[in-house]
Amino acid sequence: AMVDEVLLKSDNTSKTASSPTNSVAGLTNYRRWDKVSKDLLAEVEQEDELGKAESAEALGHTRQPFSEAEAAEKEKLLQAKKTKAVLDSHKQREVSRTLLLEQEWLDKQLNRETIDITRRTFEESYNSDGVHKRVLCLSNMKGPVTINLSSDLSFLESSSTVENDKGAKETVKIAGVTKVFLSNLRDITVITRCKIITSSLEISHCSNLRIQIYQEKISTIQCDLSHDLLIEFIGVDIKRDNLLFGDINDKIYHAGVKNLKLVARKKSGEGKRLEKSMDYLADGAIAEGTATAEEYQFVTHVLHGELVTERLLRLHNKHITERELQEQLLREKVEQMNMNSSAKDHVEGVNIADDNVEEEIFLSSHPSAIGGTISSLQLKGIVFSCEQHKTGGNEAFQNGEYMQAILLYTRAIEESAGLDEIDNTLFPARHVLFANRSACFLKMGHHEKALEDAVHCVELQPSYIKGHFRKGLALHAMKRYDEAMPCLVEALRMEPNNKQVQQAVKFCEVNLAKEMRKRMDG
Repeated sequence: AMVDEVLLKSDNTSKTASSPTNSVAGLTNYRRWDKVSKDLLAEVEQEDELGKAESAEALGHTRQPFSEAEAAEKEKLLQAKKTKAVLDSHKQREVSRTLLLEQEWLDKQLNRETIDITRRTFEESYNSDGVHKRVLCLSNMKGPVTINLSSDLSFLESSSTVENDKGAKETVKIAGVTKVFLSNLRDITVITRCKIITSSLEISHCSNLRIQIYQEKISTIQCDLSHDLLIEFIGVDIKRDNLLFGDINDKIYHAGVKNLKLVARKKSGEGKRLEKSMDYLADGAIAEGTATAEEYQFVTHVLHGELVTERLLRLHNKHITERELQEQLLREKVEQMNMNSSAKDHVEGVNIADDNVEEEIFLSSHPSAIGGTISSLQLKGIVFSCEQHKTGGNEAFQNGEYMQAILLYTRAIEESAGLDEIDNTLFPARHVLFANRSACFLKMGHHEKALEDAVHCVELQPSYIKGHFRKGLALHAMKRYDEAMPCLVEALRMEPNNKQVQQAVKFCEVNLAKEMRKRMDG
């Protein structure tokens, strides 16, 4: 209930984000895309606060505040300016530490067949302000050409200030490149022989790209919106006496990637070899809600000695595969059975003393039903999954990750379909899912979809205030004020003291009056 209150308070139709023209894969996601989306959201919010401030100053509102409320607004404005300054400073620092090499740099190289990037390449870009570049970004290049990140880069030194065990600050030296980004590369081979401190590589919008990784491990690769890629791990990790890729923490995350091939082998090509091809459509990516198939997230890693590709979900701000979710569901069932064990040695009518476990069977049209029937244990697993997706959607909404929230709510809506036919108490929150997803669509500027979900919510539970409220907000955003007013009035009837609903009714009254005057004048 507390989460639902937060969701209700989060509605704001005075400013709705415009729908993005291009989807970015791996959003809800993870690592860089999550960070970028959060930074952009924070920047937009800060710009909005500053815009309000400038308008206030233009109207002469820079005088001494007349009330505590006005003083609070001024303090909020001041904090917004300070936060934006910190964000700008952070972005500038990140940019100053990144060595960006593009086509212009490539065209200047004398030897176009193979180009070595060494410490000297970084030292030549030393900033006048004394900032050393330690992040490498290869972007907007077209080959054919081979770019070699030489082992010399493993000795690229940088300093960092940290606190020791006693709380005192001390400077430590770190060797290697901090991180590597590959973006918009075509017909290029990239060879890495150097230490990458974060052990990660990020790839986006590349085509016909070959990556060969020697000597130093790269544990995490993020690859998005690319096609025709070959990633080769060549050599042996001496510490583990194993291939360079295959540890429990070695993973390749990918979304919207066509024709990606991963190979891990020894230099000689003999002995153990891992190989797998991935393609987001062949692997089962589909459009869900407003998310495109390109945003369907996968992870490829080693499981039981073989490379496997699995669908990646995000629950409770953690990444989990569908297999891991099913294993978690199974553990929950076993734990529940153990907790409910009694002196009679039975669990909900299931005789544990006997090896024959009896389950209650129901007729059902649910997608998980087999031969038109579904078991009580299956139902428990479905309900648990729905609750997990609902909770994850709420957390994503609160973090401003509306696309991720939409995906999770959609999963819960699909999985809960048909449960009420068996027992309407199994998952009574289905109407809440539609109301919450409606709120996400409002935030994304998809007003028609928001209206559709709000209508579903009202149909499922007419006494739920948020269904009527979101329906009114969606209609209001579509400038259908005469239709929005009855919905908002109904929400106000349910909760007369709800200030947010009161304010929405007033806005609608004003806009409806303006619309009526236009009609009369027109």
